[in-house]
Amino acid sequence: MELRSKRDSSQNAVSTDIVHVTGSLGGGVLTSIRLLCNYFASNGFSVALVYSARDELYEGWEESFAESIQLIPLEISREANFGQDIANLSFLTKLFSELQPKVVHLHSAKAGFTGRLAMRLSSADAAVFYSPRGWSFLQEDRSAVGRFIYLQLEKLGACLSGKVIACSQTEFDVCVEQVSKNAVLIENGIDVCAVPTRIPNSLEGESRARLIGTVGRISPQKNPAAFLGVVKEFVGKNVKFVWIGDSFGADDQNDKVQLLAAGVEVTGWLPRDEVLQRVSTFDVFLLMSKWEGMPLALIESQVSGVVGVVSNIVGNKDIVSHGETGFIVNSSGEASAAIRQLVGNAELLESMSLSARAESINRFSSERLGSEYSVVYGLADSEG
Repeated sequence: MELRSKRDSSQNAVSTDIVHVTGSLGGGVLTSIRLLCNYFASNGFSVALVYSARDELYEGWEESFAESIQLIPLEISREANFGQDIANLSFLTKLFSELQPKVVHLHSAKAGFTGRLAMRLSSADAAVFYSPRGWSFLQEDRSAVGRFIYLQLEKLGACLSGKVIACSQTEFDVCVEQVSKNAVLIENGIDVCAVPTRIPNSLEGESRARLIGTVGRISPQKNPAAFLGVVKEFVGKNVKFVWIGDSFGADDQNDKVQLLAAGVEVTGWLPRDEVLQRVSTFDVFLLMSKWEGMPLALIESQVSGVVGVVSNIVGNKDIVSHGETGFIVNSSGEASAAIRQLVGNAELLESMSLSARAESINRFSSERLGSEYSVVYGLADSEG
């Protein structure tokens, strides 16, 4: 079998140290995987990424990966697709047998299950790791029966092979309690040097409207209805709401229309550097998600020094320190109250902003992330 790099069609597949596989490349998953791929490529390891692209991937995203990294497209649907799933299993089995990697790292539920089964069927002898990127059986847009099935599949996948790498303490706790004790915690990290520092409102003049914003796809996961509930509490106030992202599909489009009608600025998808710059102008990062893994957009906002007001769920509550770097809330009403407290007390807002940056800048650094992954991968003594 001959494989081609998406970046260079003349490049043949060769034996590879690390292979990543993801069924949902986009958003925070893209940011996280890119950081890992580039870190190990810069340390002399050969790296390949097998990916299924999400709709919000921006044009030219491939150029953000080191030239040496092989990019291999593979269509992986979120839902069951028997024909495609069998073809993907066959493809990955052959790929692992050909590349003979030292490490296989699988990201998200579908790639995690298929990849672990493929490893059992292949001739490769690699260390296998799986990052759920948010437990599928906790996703509230699925039926109770669907969530039960996903939980059983996660348990079966854990029996096949591999260690689970949880990205937050609560995701780790859920794993140990419900899925597998063969798990380790490595908190998400980012390139903190790429994140601009928030400019305090006091330096721009008190007449500027307070900016409340979020980042992500307008989808059930991000709970636009709850976000809209907060917006409606500030009609006529000197507060502006921004949603960096866009919608896909008819259901999401309806939510977008409602946000726009309520006066929310919906920017559409922006290049990463522009997203970071826009977030650094926020006074509050509002994230009312129904489920998360450990959202990188929230981490980036905290590193910038933007105070968080976030829903009380896995991931969010692992990033924000309640009463210190933001507020963890259980409803739109609680979120509105927290925002009123912040926009009405400039001293409190700036104090919490400084705390957010001070607490997160070392905790979520890419250097810490790379070092911890090197140890877990068993490659710490091999770095160049």
